[in-house]
Order: sequence, then structure tokens, then C-alpha cells
Amino acid sequence: MESLTHSTVHPFQPNGSASPYDRHEHTLAERLNFLDLAPEILEDIFIIIGITDTPTLAACAATCRLFREILYKNPDKVLWREIYQALYDNPLDKLHLTTEEPVSFDWQHRVTDLARVHQLCKDAYTAPSELKEADIEIIPRALLTLFEETPSSANSRNVEPLQRALSSSTFWELYQLYTQSQSRLSSVRPVTAAQGSTRIPEETLNRIAQLNVLHGWNTPAAERRMVDRAKIRHGGGPDSAAVQSIRNEYRRIMGHHRKTVYNAGNFDDWNDWGPYADDGTVNWPMLDSVASIMQLNVNEARDHSLAELPGVLGWIANDSWRTAKPPSELGVSACVGKKLTGLTEAELHDWAGVRGVWRGTYAFMDYQDWVRYNFQPMTVNIEHYSEAVGNFMSMHLHPGRDPKAPADQEEIVSPLPYSDILPTLHFHGVNHYATHHQTTSQVRGSVCLTTDNPPQIRWTWVVSMNGDDRWRLTGIQIGGRGSKRGIVGIWSAVQREQLSPHGPFAFWPSDTRAAAAAPVRPEDAIRMFQEEMAEEVRQYAFAHRLPLDEDDQDDDEDEFDGDSD
Repeated sequence: MESLTHSTVHPFQPNGSASPYDRHEHTLAERLNFLDLAPEILEDIFIIIGITDTPTLAACAATCRLFREILYKNPDKVLWREIYQALYDNPLDKLHLTTEEPVSFDWQHRVTDLARVHQLCKDAYTAPSELKEADIEIIPRALLTLFEETPSSANSRNVEPLQRALSSSTFWELYQLYTQSQSRLSSVRPVTAAQGSTRIPEETLNRIAQLNVLHGWNTPAAERRMVDRAKIRHGGGPDSAAVQSIRNEYRRIMGHHRKTVYNAGNFDDWNDWGPYADDGTVNWPMLDSVASIMQLNVNEARDHSLAELPGVLGWIANDSWRTAKPPSELGVSACVGKKLTGLTEAELHDWAGVRGVWRGTYAFMDYQDWVRYNFQPMTVNIEHYSEAVGNFMSMHLHPGRDPKAPADQEEIVSPLPYSDILPTLHFHGVNHYATHHQTTSQVRGSVCLTTDNPPQIRWTWVVSMNGDDRWRLTGIQIGGRGSKRGIVGIWSAVQREQLSPHGPFAFWPSDTRAAAAAPVRPEDAIRMFQEEMAEEVRQYAFAHRLPLDEDDQDDDEDEFDGDSD
């Protein structure tokens, strides 16, 4: 046995000789080398590695010169393009603007940047101890580019990684840096000393604000996630220092948004009393504050109403709007708009998707508080202030000018610069108030594209009662053409005098979009609204197993036939 153990001959062959197969295998082992594989085969291997674990490619490139040349020195970058298009949507599928120049993409940097983002933005409970200055720039740039190239398809591969990254603790840390930079509050403790001393470029701040508008962090659900994360990372109960610090930080952020929204000095003729810059582009930090205030108020108003629900169908007469699903619950997919190019003639007739039912509400400060805040700001604790939420409204809109309007009626258009990629679209309709069944108002306005790149959709309209123009609203449809998130902006008095109040509003498209060819009469708007509300309440009651009175079940149609008290 000892001789067999130390012998180099094969023990199972006669005379201890090796078989021809073994000798051939030994020869191949000497001749074959991984580096000798054809470059095309190596590229295919790296593509598979890049799809499954992108950061591993950097380790591969560090092993030898050949691998580094294949990965980083290949001029056509086919390898990186294949990785990107396997993980994300093809950006060529959603180009907002047509151009005669060829479109080129840096596939390598797109893949590596997004891989870095996903390393940092893992989940809602973990975050790096410190964000590097390069990461502060990469995260918003890469995520916003990914969103702008997301097609309006149910099978989009971009939505899930976007939602995960924007819901992460890392993005919340980044958003804290943004609000600290915007508000310049000395009382806000920076996340780290390095971050507190970092000066974030204005372009990066605008990207962070735009991403938060798309995602909608500032809701009660977001605050609960922040509190849960503080408990996990730092321990302690609801009264612990870490939890209280989070609550104070959330209060400061919402205070910053209220200061932005209700400061009369932020709105004037130069920005058409809306969330815009004087060149017609979107002021994203201002729009972020408007959207944050409305998301908070719509959710809080609905949550409060559910606690006071006296009876399902009986509830509809006064507060039926609270069953409407707030747009902030719809996630990133609700913000994905359609392309602005290649529209058919039929699509051009209503390219903004005006036709249908739009639901919404508005928020406002008590007028005396609003005056005191703007002229004696120290007398109003804006961080703890709770504004009121107005009536829920249901707009029934149609594209085009009202054929019954007087010939000399003023057209409502924004005076700010606009893009001519698509024509200005005029619309008209009626506005129904949920708490006043017999009250309607007339609506007329226009939709145009801003001068942003890519362009955003700007809505401007007035609300008239008995032929008298009362209120003017202007805002941005978040996400672009066809987005379900809706419109957020600023309402103000038509006269816009020195002490005229203003505040935020939000409207979003109803799931049951009306598509009638003829203009809707006020009495038809009331009937349609009541029918939609009745159906929504019944669905809500069924989903939440809420009891319906037998009389309501049998006579619910009679309750909404217009003859009830």
C-alpha cells in the first residue's frame, strides 16, 4: 500500500500504466487556460456576471490586463449595453424630444452608477453611516435619469428599483440634507459632521426635490417608517430620545414646507403665482413643498374621517370625498407619463388627457393667521400649525373652448414662457362641490408645456360662479402626460391684490373617467358625482367589511335620485 500511495502510476491499469484517456485529459489540462477563451465568449461570461452581480465585474477587471481591456477599453461598450438592457428598460423607448443628432449613451457609467445606488439604497431600515460627496451627486442623478427613461408600461423594469431606492433610508438621509440646505435652520443637527459641511450644488438639490415629488415621502406613513427605523437602529420605546429626534426632524421638515407654501413673498406676477421660475421652468423645491403639504392633508383628513364614520351610505351626503383614493398611495408607477412625440391627430386633440373627471381639494391657513404669519411671522408657530382642508371638488372637463361662452370671454393662458413642441390646449367644464350638492361652478383654462428639458405639463384655470371669476389655479401634472398622480399647485384670488390669500391644491384623475361627447350640464355633473360616490362607498364597505343598513342596501338608489333631503 505504501508503494501505491507514493507511486505516480495508475493502480488500476496493468503494470500500473495510465489509460490513454487519462493521458489525453492531462494534456488538455496543460493546454487549456481561461485566458485563452475567445473574447466573445469572455464577453458573454461577463454579461452574465454583470446581470447577476454587477459589482463583481470590478473585481474581475482587477485580476489581469486582458479582463480590464475587455471590460473598460472596448470602444463599442456592447457588453455594458447588454447588461443595462437586461436589467432596465431600453432608454430609446422613451425619448421626450426628437433630434436630428444621433443619440449616444454611456452604458458603462449608467450600469456602474445604478449598481452603486442599489448598494447604498437597500431598504427602509439600513443606511450607510456617512454618504460620500460623490454619492450625494450620483444617487439623485442616476435615479432621475432612470425615471425619465421609464416607459408607461405595466411591465416596466425600472419601476421596482426606483420604488425600492426612493423608499430607502438612504434617500431619506439625502432628503434631510436637502431640507437642511434649503431651510438653513441652525437648530437642525446634521446627519454627520462631514455631511453638515458639504455644500450641495443647486442642480443636485433640484433633482432631490423632483424625486421626492415623484415618490411622496412626506406622509404619515413615511413618519411611521422613520420611527420604526429609529427603534431598530437605536433601540428604545416610543418615548426614547432617538424616536423623539425623528419626530422633531419630521416636524421641522413640514414646517419648512409650510414656510415655503404660505410665504406671500414667494408668489407674484413674475412666476404667475405658481411653483415656477421666471423663465417658465418648474421650481422643484417649491413644488415639493406644495405636494408635501397636500399629501399630508389629504391623508390626515381621510384618516380622521374614518374614525368618525357613522354609517356608510349615510356618510356619503356630507363627506363622501374622503373615500377617494389619495394619489400619494399609487407609488412611482402612477407618475410615469407618456411620450410627447409621435402623437396621432386624434391624440393631439386631447394630448394632455383633459377629458374626464378630476377630483381634488385644497388647503388653507385661517386668513388672520395667514396675515400674521406674513407680517408678524414670529407670532405663528408654523412647525406645529395645522391648516384646514377645503371642500372636495369634482371637475368634469372637456377639451376645447366652451361653445356657449360669450365671444368676448377672456381666454385663460399662462403668461410664462412655454414650449411649442405641442400646441396649447384649451378646456372647459363644471366643478361640483361634495358638501354642497346643488352648488356648481364653471371652469375654463389651458394646458401647455414648460421650457424644462424634458418639458413638464403646466395647467392654468379659473373657477367662476354666476359668471364672476373668483379663483385662479396653476400647477404641474406630476410625471407628465397621462400621469395618474395628478396636478399640484397654488390657488389664489383672481384679483391677486396685496392681501389676497393663497394656498396649495391637488387634483387627480378619477378611476372612472367620464368620456361623454357633449358638455356636461351642472345637474348631470351632480348626478354623475353622486352615482360614483355611492359605488365607491359600497366598494369600500365591502372591502373593509363595514355593515350597511338594510334600508340603505334596498333604497340606496332612491337616496341619490335628487329627491332626498
